Amino acid sequence: LIIELGSPYSYQEVIYLGWLYLTFQNKKINEWNDKNKWFCSELACSAYLKAGIDLVPNIAPNLTTPDEISKSLLLKEI
Repeated sequence: LIIELGSPYSYQEVIYLGWLYLTFQNKKINEWNDKNKWFCSELACSAYLKAGIDLVPNIAPNLTTPDEISKSLLLKEI
């Protein structure tokens, strides 16, 4: 994922994800996913997946929120 350093921030995906939560819709495919842009929790989740750690099972990185990552049973506060 080092290659992704400097990639643009995906504002559209964050807005879409926020809209899903505010309207209490179940998560579905992120229709605004842009492979050339990232948002914070998507990049973090993808990095852990590359290392073989699925922090939020059954949720794609581009649909993962910071709250879901923080509640992962695989993380420990230090």
